[in-house]
Amino acid sequence: MDVEKESGRGSEVEEGAAAAPNLDLLVGSGQKSPYWADAFFDHAETFASKEAFFEQARRKLLQDCGYEARPSKQNSTRISARCEKYATEGCPFRLSARLDDGAVAWRLSASNCTWQHSHVPNPEARVGQSAPTGAEPPRNDDGNDSQQARTAVLYTGGERFPSSDSFVQETRQLSLERYDVGCWSTHRTHEIVQLGCANRKKSRCGYRVAARRDGRHFVVNLEGCNWVHSHARGSTDVVEPRTARLKPGGPQQKRKIDDVESEVDDEAENENEDEIGGEAEEGDAEGAESEEDTAGASQIKIVPPTAPKVGVRFDTLGEAYVAFAVANVLHFGKSVTRSSTRDLSAGVLYCYRRPKSGQYCPFRVVIGRKENDTHSAVLESSTLYHNHGPRPELLADPAWRPTLRCKLVLAALAKLDAERQKDLNADRHFEHEMLLTPN
Repeated sequence: MDVEKESGRGSEVEEGAAAAPNLDLLVGSGQKSPYWADAFFDHAETFASKEAFFEQARRKLLQDCGYEARPSKQNSTRISARCEKYATEGCPFRLSARLDDGAVAWRLSASNCTWQHSHVPNPEARVGQSAPTGAEPPRNDDGNDSQQARTAVLYTGGERFPSSDSFVQETRQLSLERYDVGCWSTHRTHEIVQLGCANRKKSRCGYRVAARRDGRHFVVNLEGCNWVHSHARGSTDVVEPRTARLKPGGPQQKRKIDDVESEVDDEAENENEDEIGGEAEEGDAEGAESEEDTAGASQIKIVPPTAPKVGVRFDTLGEAYVAFAVANVLHFGKSVTRSSTRDLSAGVLYCYRRPKSGQYCPFRVVIGRKENDTHSAVLESSTLYHNHGPRPELLADPAWRPTLRCKLVLAALAKLDAERQKDLNADRHFEHEMLLTPN
């Protein structure tokens, strides 16, 4: 299937600039982007005018990495800003905003933002905080004497972890112990893991902890860490972005609250992008898991019988996404979600289960291309089992389906349902003929 054509993602290059290098982290290739900026704009960020967007983009990027964001494209409904290094080095960093029909304020177009740079930060020009060295906390230019009280250094550099999961778990625990506030994953690929403060949206907190892959281990990356919180010590009752649910009929119903996944409803800029995006399981009561789903969740290992195995090859990441999504829906009543990437041959798929209990499913499918192979494949670093059972709705009714948005997944499920109904009708017809046949 030609998913690239369906997604509408072209390889457009702006005039007068070098072509941006492909810095998406291709699984297994060892390729690394020198610097990932913190997502300093919220997915729901709005701007009063074009000028306000460009000024905020310029100021925030300058504070983040020491380079300015400069206007790139402008028309009546879309605007974008690029890192100043785009013209000379083809830096892929981009911020984009759009003006919806009838709207007064511009809004961030998250699906068209790219947060990675092709270069390292410029510490001499950075406004605000500089990259930390060793155990020294980053400085803040607000002149606040309480900065030391808001500093929580978790690592001194060089700490190694056997897996990204162990790094995440240890960081969350240390954050709770030292500042009484949680941390959540804000960026996670095969090569990079970054966690942000649980209050990063509510309090605009820039606190973050990062690690990079080094062989079979993950090592703390101090350059990507910011040890200063913007708020006082203590946890607050906030909802994790990846688990936030949208109320049916609400003004944001079509907007997916997820600071890792890109928006999938931005058809105007990415035509039919939701055909390979994640599902918004609206109306799904948080934590409404079956008894099998929560009891002994860390001990059980369940692999859907129809799910692809390690080594299975696909033409694109989108094709792999559909295959795993269908298998997950049929067996668990939940789909899968994928890492935000513009590369159509590599990426990571995760289980959509995000229960209140904090028992996160370890299911993780790593899709990438091996050397001298033109197809994407399920790589050996994948974790193909789940630690939970089906949803109660599916147990009560095997024909039940969650609310799905992906057209390709819906089409695949409809085809399977039609084939099953055809087989059922054939069986009934055969039984009827047998009853009419004399012994």
